[in-house]
Amino acid sequence: VLGTHVQQSGSLVEVDHFRFDFTHFEKVSDEQLQEIEQIVNEKVRENLKISSQITSIEKAKEMGAMALFGEKYGDEVRVISIEDYSLELCGGTHVSQTGQIGNIIITGESSIASGIRRIEAVSGKAAFELVQQRNRLTHDLSILLNAPEKEFKNRLQHLLDDKKQLEKQLAEVKKANILADSDKLRESAQIINGIKLIIAQYEDVEIDLLKKLGDEIRTKDKSLIGLLINKLSNGKLNFVCVVSDDLIKDKSLKAGDLIREVAKITGGGGGGRPHMATAGGNDANKIDEAVNWLKGIL
Repeated sequence: VLGTHVQQSGSLVEVDHFRFDFTHFEKVSDEQLQEIEQIVNEKVRENLKISSQITSIEKAKEMGAMALFGEKYGDEVRVISIEDYSLELCGGTHVSQTGQIGNIIITGESSIASGIRRIEAVSGKAAFELVQQRNRLTHDLSILLNAPEKEFKNRLQHLLDDKKQLEKQLAEVKKANILADSDKLRESAQIINGIKLIIAQYEDVEIDLLKKLGDEIRTKDKSLIGLLINKLSNGKLNFVCVVSDDLIKDKSLKAGDLIREVAKITGGGGGGRPHMATAGGNDANKIDEAVNWLKGIL
């Protein structure tokens, strides 16, 4: 299926499962795996006779036996033949007929090294149990999706599309609610030495949305500094700091300088322009300390 360049590079053979390592330059496609699985199972169903003989290594090569000729072999070798289909050197245990193997199901294909792929499969009782397991899963999915197996793909795609649409709508509502906060935030500002300080905390909000909110509150008022704190689900922090134009000009207060120190206190870093800057932090327990530092500066 893959080409004559393929060579065996390792294997593990157990009673009901195996892995086979081989040289190949790319991932084996699903279609190729299906073709391989089909060919192997056809030969199992044909119940071909398996025989062995002891012969010299030279004779084995003349016969065309497959081998790892990088390996060391003695003067005599054991040649296994599966009628006229397969001929190889092997010292291991074999069934006497291919039909004894039972059904074979490929369970995985992966890369284990550069230019080396691995196929894993189950056979016999393990293959039967895998089919039973998949049948139970199909039955459970049919109940959950309220659809027959042939409609699974369409039904799941429909659900994923609905989920995506709902997430988009939720994001729009969340965005509208946050941007609607601008007037409330300005009304709740704490005044320190004639400077309006806005502190607001959020959870898992997109940084671009906070920047937009920051820009909105910054341009609607004079003598204003805003610090927007965003707690992320991974435990980290985002900060957006904004400073009105008059404070930049008259007080030399710059968002980049302020956010840098705030982030530093929380174990992070950042910076930006005088009117708006962003930063990240690592320790949410230090938020109060960072806010108190900002108040202290004012």
